[in-house]
Amino acid sequence: MLEKGFAFRLTVGRLTILDSVYESQFATAISSRSGAEAFAIRALDGNRYVAHILRLSGVSNRKAGTGNASAAVFVTNASADGPLFPNVVASAFALTPSEVRMLLAIVEIGNVSKAAEALGIAETTAKFHLSNVFAKTGTSRQVELVKLVAAYASPLAQQ
Repeated sequence: MLEKGFAFRLTVGRLTILDSVYESQFATAISSRSGAEAFAIRALDGNRYVAHILRLSGVSNRKAGTGNASAAVFVTNASADGPLFPNVVASAFALTPSEVRMLLAIVEIGNVSKAAEALGIAETTAKFHLSNVFAKTGTSRQVELVKLVAAYASPLAQQ
């Protein structure tokens, strides 16, 4: 990704995101005190990725020989296969909590009627939330949603 220059650049030993929309979110994640964070980015070529930030402690830095590195950055695309970060999907597409619950129910259950029953909502309400999810994600079928959700899986979480 660095060589192609469509998402990140390395300037004076510092990794930055080319799209200024994501730069402050990236800087916040890098400087965060938490152990790991993930967030969505869109590359200049239009593809969507998830950046997984793993904070490095001072001891880890010395052992790994990374000098002054403060974090490791892993970037994945739709071929990822691991646990999902629903908050990343929600922020990437501006989904409401109800829409995220519906999206996850569709991914896990697959059937609108059964998803509505599992969520304790009317089928019409489930269809309403699902149509909003389709509109916000630019998809039109449930199978497309499942593929999209796969893009937001974490390579860092243990399976």
